[in-house]
Amino acid sequence: MPFRGAVVIGIDGVIDYLAEVLKRQMRAVNQYSLDAENLAGWSYGELGERSRRQASTRSRQTGALSKRILALGGLGVDGEALPLPPLAVNKGPREMLDGQLGNERAALPGLHDAINAARDAGDGLSRELFETILAEGEDQVDWLEVQVFMIRELGIENYLAAQAGAQGRG
Repeated sequence: MPFRGAVVIGIDGVIDYLAEVLKRQMRAVNQYSLDAENLAGWSYGELGERSRRQASTRSRQTGALSKRILALGGLGVDGEALPLPPLAVNKGPREMLDGQLGNERAALPGLHDAINAARDAGDGLSRELFETILAEGEDQVDWLEVQVFMIRELGIENYLAAQAGAQGRG
């Protein structure tokens, strides 16, 4: 089922949205974990810790989504494993932040659709879960936009020096 702009009627449609959001969140767990390891390896521990916290948040969300799917009688995508898109192996922190921002922005319209589908189906619990994920995603977009703005204004070298300095002060 196409995620964006799909016409959904009833709980089966909500289960489809839950499965699609679960797939996105599972990929996000893996991507943020990979990014955290790379950032730590490049000695940008504070940025790495932010990615590690995002991986933890997304992991918690995948658990809630899985429980909701099961509570509604779904088994994911036809009872089979969810295929996940490939992870991005970035060349540096700037590409990593740009990639995270792109992924986060891409998820927001689908979450709005999922909220509307759950509301239309009378599924308040799924709606609340989608709203929580949306709010956390919007917060992450805001944070990432600030980082990208700082890179543009300071230059990547000064931005990374500030990140390395912040780690030393922590």
